[in-house]
Amino acid sequence: MAHHALSKSKANQIESKEKENWLNVAVERYMAEKGNDKPKEVRIIIKEVEADCLRQTRSQIKLSRSTVLARCQGWQSIQESSSRGRWLTNAKESIVVEYAINTAR
Repeated sequence: MAHHALSKSKANQIESKEKENWLNVAVERYMAEKGNDKPKEVRIIIKEVEADCLRQTRSQIKLSRSTVLARCQGWQSIQESSSRGRWLTNAKESIVVEYAINTAR
């Protein structure tokens, strides 16, 4: 199978998933810190996670303090809430898109 450049929407989707993963890391660290006697502030944890991301992936991200705190309170991401109303899962959607591209050639 030939490798080709990703569309902008697919690249944005991949970037969004990566940022979501790092956001979840920040939420988990913050929740773990809340149990300590002297927990770190959320902004310090965010800076640490952003630095870890830069070190591991060589891409810089910015995490929102309010988003991390909202997730700690149980709020869902936009992707999670909108995925419930979809007809196709991500895997099935990829299959349909690949089929459409292949038949268009």
